[in-house]
Amino acid sequence: MAANSLLSPRISKGRKPSSPIPPTKIVDLFLTYDCNFSCPHCFVRDRGKKIDMTPSTLDRSIDWIVETSVDFAEIVFLGGEPTLQPLLIERAVARSRKWAQLCPIRLSFSMTTNGYCLNQELMAQLQEWGVFYIISIDGYGRRHDRVRHARRGASSFEVIKKNVDLVKHYQKKLGARFTVSPGNVGWLADDLARLFRLGFDAFILGPVTGVPWSEEAIAKYTSEIVSFARARQTVNGRPVPELSPIDSEDNYTGLWGCGAGRGRVAIDPLGYIFACGRFAGLKRREALVLGDVYHGMDPTGNIALFQDAGRGERPSCTSCAIKNRCLGGCPAVNWQENHSLLLPAEMECKMNKARVEAKRQLAVG
Repeated sequence: MAANSLLSPRISKGRKPSSPIPPTKIVDLFLTYDCNFSCPHCFVRDRGKKIDMTPSTLDRSIDWIVETSVDFAEIVFLGGEPTLQPLLIERAVARSRKWAQLCPIRLSFSMTTNGYCLNQELMAQLQEWGVFYIISIDGYGRRHDRVRHARRGASSFEVIKKNVDLVKHYQKKLGARFTVSPGNVGWLADDLARLFRLGFDAFILGPVTGVPWSEEAIAKYTSEIVSFARARQTVNGRPVPELSPIDSEDNYTGLWGCGAGRGRVAIDPLGYIFACGRFAGLKRREALVLGDVYHGMDPTGNIALFQDAGRGERPSCTSCAIKNRCLGGCPAVNWQENHSLLLPAEMECKMNKARVEAKRQLAVG
């Protein structure tokens, strides 16, 4: 299936292959690259193409996940738009449940969706299948529609808005993956407040990559986060709504990198394995393919690049003021910009510093 040239290790001269492959814990499972939206900032290179995972590849993907995990793994359904393939979601859950009857393995399911295909029938099915989902958001009202283009021309935000109460009937908590860009950052605090009043309980902020951010826009990102976070109320000792990454701990002393390739992997519709969903979205010959679900992964291949690296291998981070509060940037973005996992992309550094500055301002009141 996968050519040897795709799987051969790209390790710098003198770099030794790492230890055995870590157990699988989280899998970004791309059911399709087809999508009913045409978002300009989507990181999936083949977005919108009618490339669907076949039932046989799906079955083998589930089997591979079970074979390479220990006792638990989370499957995250992605796309394209995963709700365009409800039969594949149902099939994945059914096969996982069969495995759970045969061996001591527990698989959980989550999904990121644009929310456009959610209706009462699908919501009831997702509840039955145990699939928790969050909705991708780019702002409130027209600011969302300006970026999240529904191909049929209707307002994608209005579809989400009218379904909020129904969604919360089937799952108690409603989260949003909020993509922040230079074009919407000026309204970030207001949009988050309005979405919270609409019924969203939690937000994951993700600054868009691959576009220029001015110093003014980055400063605005910090100030908008601080403005919204300070206005939140505390319920049972916790700020409401949840706001990531502001509410999460960021003591990363001695650590490098996220879980990409170290317990977290992605499987694309053709069955190729990557370090995470962002890598799966790249052109295949540039994406450090780790293997495929039919042949597995070579521990001396590309997977070795993602294992623990000391700070000595990241000289640009050694003297950084936030080196203990940062994991070194998104590996996929680093790879795209610098062709290195260990050299942080310039914008990754700036946005991480903006995050730390926001937390500093919140800490001092």
